[in-house]
Amino acid sequence: MTTSNGLRVGEPGEMEARSWRPAGRRWREAAGLIGLALVLAPWARGGLAQPDVHAQARPTPTAGPFVPGGSWRGLHSPKTEPLWTSGIAPRDRPCGEEARKVPARRGAVPPLCGVHGRWVDGAWTGWAVGEEGLLARYTDGAWRRVDDLAPRATAPKTYHLHDVFVVGPDDVWAVGWMEGDRGCEGCGVVLRYDGMRWQELDRYALGINSCVPPINALDLQQRRDGSWFGWAIGDKKPCLNGGAVVLEFDGTRWKWFRAPQLAENMHDLRIVSETEAWAVGEFGSESFYDGRGSRTGDWPLQGRSGAHDLFAVDLVDETYGWDGGVIGRLNRYDGNCHDDNPDTPCWFDNQANPIQDKAGQKVTNSVYAIDLLTRDQGWLVGAQDGRISLVAHFLQDRAWRKVAVVDDPGESLYGLVMLDPARGFAVGDEGTILAYVDAASTPSPTATASLTATRTPPPASPTPPATDTPPATDTPTATALATPEEPTATDVPPRPSASMTATATSTPQATPTATRTATPSPPARPTPGGHRGFVPVAFKRAGLRR
Repeated sequence: MTTSNGLRVGEPGEMEARSWRPAGRRWREAAGLIGLALVLAPWARGGLAQPDVHAQARPTPTAGPFVPGGSWRGLHSPKTEPLWTSGIAPRDRPCGEEARKVPARRGAVPPLCGVHGRWVDGAWTGWAVGEEGLLARYTDGAWRRVDDLAPRATAPKTYHLHDVFVVGPDDVWAVGWMEGDRGCEGCGVVLRYDGMRWQELDRYALGINSCVPPINALDLQQRRDGSWFGWAIGDKKPCLNGGAVVLEFDGTRWKWFRAPQLAENMHDLRIVSETEAWAVGEFGSESFYDGRGSRTGDWPLQGRSGAHDLFAVDLVDETYGWDGGVIGRLNRYDGNCHDDNPDTPCWFDNQANPIQDKAGQKVTNSVYAIDLLTRDQGWLVGAQDGRISLVAHFLQDRAWRKVAVVDDPGESLYGLVMLDPARGFAVGDEGTILAYVDAASTPSPTATASLTATRTPPPASPTPPATDTPPATDTPTATALATPEEPTATDVPPRPSASMTATATSTPQATPTATRTATPSPPARPTPGGHRGFVPVAFKRAGLRR
C-alpha cells in the first residue's frame, strides 16, 4: 500500500524480506523528512521556477461534445446563383492538392482554392482566389466576381492562385503559379493587391535567380508593434537547391529562405508565433520551424504520419492542433516537441480516420482545409464523395462529425475561413462558395447581408484589430497586371438585409499588450477577426484576433 507521503509500505509477510525498513515512530519521522526534502528540492536548485510554457503538452479535455448552432448552405455554385458560368477545368492537381486524371474541359468553371478575410471598421472584408485567375471579393455583405486576373486581362500569362491572406482592404497577398511566361514557364508567383490593382513580384526580388517552384500556401501574423511577418511554402523543383521552396516575409519584403532539410512538395503551413511554425506535405511529412535557442533557422522534418500526403494544418496555440490529408487521415498535435530536450520525438498523434457520419461510420474523404476556433471547436472541408460535399466539425477529443449542407452543390472544397463561431465560408470546385450562419448568435448584419434575410438586432460593435492597416512599407519590384477598375458585381443582386452599411472611418486604437502566462490555455471566448489558426497570446487577453 501507499502512504500519504507517497512511499510504499510492505504488505504483511514482507518484514522478513525487507529487514532494513525503519519501524514505528522512527519510520514516521523518516517518511516525514523524505517528504519535506522532496518539497524543498526545487528551492535547493535555486528557487521554484515558473512553469515552462513549452512543458504544458497535453490539451485540456473538453467538457462535452461541440454541437453547432448553425448550418452550412450553398451560396454560389453551378446550382445556386453562380458567379461564373465558363472557364477551363484544372488539368492535374487542382489547387495544388491531389492529382486527377481528368483532362481539361472548356466550359467548366475552375475551382476556388483559398479564402481569407479581416475585420476592418466593424465590417468583414475578404477575398477568394483560384485557378484560371478566379477572384471574388466580399464587401458590403456580398461576394462579387472580380475579373482583374482573368486570362483575357493577363494574356499571355494565366495565373493559378492557391492561397490568399488579407491584411487590410488595400493590402492582400496571394500565391500560386503561372503559365505563359516564356522566361519561367510553370513558375510560382507572389502577387499583391494594393487597393487598386494586383501586381506580380519579380522573382529576382525574391532572391531567386533560377525558377520559382509553385507556391501552395502562405500565412502571416501581426507583431505587437503592428508590423507583420510571415511564411509561404510550396513544391520542389530541380532548378532550386534544397527541399520545398520557402519564402520569408519580414514585414517589408519576401525573400527566399534556404531550408535544405525540408521535405519535398509542402501543401500547407500555419504560424504559431515569430519563432514557431508548422508545415505539412508529401508522404505525411510534418516540419516544424523552431526559432528558439540553438535550433534557430531551419525547417527540419519532425516526423511522418503514415505514407499519405497531408494537405491541411491548423493550431490554436503552441501545443494543440490538427493536420489532415488523403483518405481522411487526421493527426492531433498535443505538444510532444515542446520541452527542453532536443531529442524528444516531435510528431502528430496519429488518429487514422476520426471523421464520422451521423450513423458513426468512418468517412474517408480527403481533407483539404482545417480552421480551428478553440481546442473544442473547429471545422474542416475536403473532397466530395458521391456528389456530397465534405464539411465536418470537431466533435470532442479525437472525433469529427460530418454535417449536411443545405443546397449542397456536391463539390470538393479546398479553402475554409471561420470569421468567428457564428460565421464562415468555404470555397471549392466550379467556383463554389458555401456559407455558415448561426442565427442564434445574432451576428453583425453588415457581415452577413448575403447570408440571411432574417432581421436580427445588431450586437455590440465588434472590436476591430488594434492595427487595421499595417505601417507603410517598401514594396518589392512589381509589375502591374491590370488597370485600376472596380470589382465586377455578380449579376445576382445581394440578398436583402437589415443593414448593409459600414463605418466610413476608423478610430485608431493603441496596440494592447499583455503579460504572457506560464500555461497556455484556449481563449475564454472566440472573437471576430478573419481567423487563421493561432491567436497571438498578447492579443488573446485583449479579445483580438489577427
